Amino acid sequence: MFCPYGYYHLNYHYLLLAPCLFSSLLLPDSCLSVLALDSQITNFQSQISHLFISFAFPQHHVFYAIYQSVMQRLIIHSIFIFFLFLVIGASADGQQLNVVPPDVDDIAFDSNGLKTLYEQLYSNEPQAIGDTLVDMIDGIVFQRRLELEIHGHKIPVIIETNQQLAIIHIGVEIFQRFKRFFHVYPYCAVERLMLELLLNYDQAEQILKSDGVSISLDGEPFGSLGFDRIEQVLSVMLVVNKYQNTWQDYRYILKCKHDGHLLQWVLPAREELIKGYDKRELDQRLIRYVLDNYSVAHKDDWRNELHQLENGLWVKTGYDFFQGISTRRYYVINDYQREPVFSEKYPDESILTYLQEPGLSAPVVLLNLRYKTVPDTTINIEYSRILHALEIQHTVYAGIEEIVDSVYRLVVVFENNNFAHIHLMSLTLPLTLFKSDTLTVHADFYPNIRRDNVKDIFSTENVDKKEQLFQIKLK
Repeated sequence: MFCPYGYYHLNYHYLLLAPCLFSSLLLPDSCLSVLALDSQITNFQSQISHLFISFAFPQHHVFYAIYQSVMQRLIIHSIFIFFLFLVIGASADGQQLNVVPPDVDDIAFDSNGLKTLYEQLYSNEPQAIGDTLVDMIDGIVFQRRLELEIHGHKIPVIIETNQQLAIIHIGVEIFQRFKRFFHVYPYCAVERLMLELLLNYDQAEQILKSDGVSISLDGEPFGSLGFDRIEQVLSVMLVVNKYQNTWQDYRYILKCKHDGHLLQWVLPAREELIKGYDKRELDQRLIRYVLDNYSVAHKDDWRNELHQLENGLWVKTGYDFFQGISTRRYYVINDYQREPVFSEKYPDESILTYLQEPGLSAPVVLLNLRYKTVPDTTINIEYSRILHALEIQHTVYAGIEEIVDSVYRLVVVFENNNFAHIHLMSLTLPLTLFKSDTLTVHADFYPNIRRDNVKDIFSTENVDKKEQLFQIKLK
């Protein structure tokens, strides 16, 4: 029985195109036009089919249509089988060639850490297993599977590359595909870290300690007597299909059971570790995200959260990051419509609220922003644009550091909801803000400060008379 024409048409097209796609993957300077080749294949098929048929029957013959269909199928089968053997033969003959990577400078990497891991991997001469294409929600992903032999153990390794031909993931292939397709934390991190531990076999315990990661088996930490070889961890993870993944106190906890034993990973929810970027890469990606993002203000349900104060304002109390830095916001309500307060009559409340939720009556504040990374970068951007870009994944806190000569020195904290770090902005706003349509001020932005460094930044021992005042120690 013949299968539908479209099935074979699709398959032999992919068969022909696969070598081109993966040569493009590893040799980006010699990328081929896949669409052009696909068009040529289609034209070639049509011409060959017409040539064979025209020799047998004229187009007006009664059996022309039947014969045309049968011959097309036979030709497609022949072409399919020919290229199948061609590709299989080339794959078998060139398997060792696939193991030799191109110059690492010719490959794009999503992070410097992946580049280092790639170099380490290929220095151990892995064997190529196969290549696949996966159609994901955000585009095509190319997957290359390798087999790495370490201490007599054969380890399955996967390399993933996006449509821009940049390697986005390298690791031991442990988890089910759908978990990594959606990059559910911390699956990619565990696969990547497991490969790093295997490639640095004798330093595994030191690497875990440096990253703040703990692995335990039945409560015994890795490195203890009887549990000091990383392949003991891997042997469990490669046969387990079900994992319990929880997030608690800025830690990811991954558990699995096998033969009555409980294996547990605890990883700090630091973006450097989970996503594999260093501090500088995180800083660069953040500013690109802010500049490319055009999010609008978030609207929340407020009717059951506001309480009226004696001065007539309504307050959403929120909670504190530190003393004097909070999510507290103030509003006026007219005709059942809530509007963030912005009035010279209530300067403190208006400025604190503006930093978290600029109202329609507030002016445009343009920042001459020093982005404190390596090296420092200065950009001009509206404050509201930064706020709306970051508030999607961050909780925003605001506080008044000091008031000198009618000028407010302020701080805004953007606390990441998924990872254990904050971004800190320090800026000044004069009281002329209430009489301006547009105002330009200077500000400093300190990105990606780890939470375990926060206490070193904020000083609470010199609290002034006003409860909301504090001091920060930044230069």
